[in-house]
Amino acid sequence: MELRPLRIKTNLFQKVFSKYVTCSREDGVGSQMQGIISTILYARSKNYIYVHTPPASIQHAQGDAKEWAAKWDKLFGFGEEASSHQDCPWRNNFRLANIENGLSFFALNTVWHCHDFADKCPDLYEEILPRYRRRYLSNAFEMGLESYSGTRTIAVHIRRGDVDEKSEEPDIKKRVTTNDRIAKTISSISARFPDHRIIICSVGNEEDFGSVSDLPVEWCLNADTFQTFHLLATCSVLIMAKSSFSYLAGLFNPNVVFYEPFWHARLSRWEIAPA
Repeated sequence: MELRPLRIKTNLFQKVFSKYVTCSREDGVGSQMQGIISTILYARSKNYIYVHTPPASIQHAQGDAKEWAAKWDKLFGFGEEASSHQDCPWRNNFRLANIENGLSFFALNTVWHCHDFADKCPDLYEEILPRYRRRYLSNAFEMGLESYSGTRTIAVHIRRGDVDEKSEEPDIKKRVTTNDRIAKTISSISARFPDHRIIICSVGNEEDFGSVSDLPVEWCLNADTFQTFHLLATCSVLIMAKSSFSYLAGLFNPNVVFYEPFWHARLSRWEIAPA
């Protein structure tokens, strides 16, 4: 499938009779940025115009909330080549609960995400990711983030903080991977990469991770979120968690990625994490 450029020069007829779509939400960084890139993918695949809405706020801010949101927006640079709200001829926003019925003309269609489309054809991401990876790495370098490119590093993202492996709540349990399963996964994968250091990326204390603590691992706990994401996005081997933060890192990491099945679809280049 040939994908259109993000920003195109249009005549008045094309500008008026194009369909415009943007993504706007106010949850965590992984959910927001994954929502945006899925909307970009949908717009380019359908020959619509993506309009970038910079995030107004992002949950779990470390420091000033507005500066935190602006810094994430700058890091990914999704708006650098996209149309802005000023480029869209329509000032009326039409909020869509889903994209199944298509977009409306003569309005700026606002969505939470376009996962329903992206999860049906996740390998389409590979058509747009190279340019975004280059921009991301350039912006990360300007921000002074430490890259792990070229290092022999296994980064393991363990989702904690907003989830507890002891919880009996169904919505929580489906998001949790137990410490014992993670330990088995690390042992299996590290046997394939015996000369790699292993870094655990999460929140909490070392004693919270049970059998994982018995393995020869290093810890990156409660660290700067930007640096943690950059570690996940540039390491030589990534073991994902069941989270949008992990999924986003997996998209931006061009190396070996191990995926634990959850509600977002696997790219074909990703391997299934051994249990």
